[in-house]
Amino acid sequence: MPLPGGAAEKFGNRYELTWTVSCLVDVYQERAERIRIEHPGADEAGAEFVLYRKGIEEFHQCKLGPSHAAKWTLKSLNSEGVLLQLLRFTHSDQKEYHFVTTVGVENLKELSNRARDAADYAEYVPDFLSAKIWAVAFADLCALIREDEDLKMQ
Repeated sequence: MPLPGGAAEKFGNRYELTWTVSCLVDVYQERAERIRIEHPGADEAGAEFVLYRKGIEEFHQCKLGPSHAAKWTLKSLNSEGVLLQLLRFTHSDQKEYHFVTTVGVENLKELSNRARDAADYAEYVPDFLSAKIWAVAFADLCALIREDEDLKMQ
């Protein structure tokens, strides 16, 4: 992770550009229909661009990693507004939110994998969150999302 300041910003811009070009290649190879950079309203969604793929709007946000730590935590994702965007786009079948980063997100990948493996919520909680570490991580995630929702309502 580069030091904070000019070099870090340049490195972050280069990372964002590299990701954007990789999505442009998807358009060129017809795996996506089009890309819209600086889409009006996309900034509100925390997105650098929107990729249109088979009737789905993919809002992409790129971040190298948190400036204050070696990896993302649920709390740092929340403070950056990422969890609010994830919540916003999980309620639509036509929109997706893609958070692209160079470093992992503590616990979120495992919670996501477990959710995909569960048939439904009724199975997820008792069967896939039976270990205390995952039950606590899920409770923390829910609390942060509720906090975001409460702030949004004010």
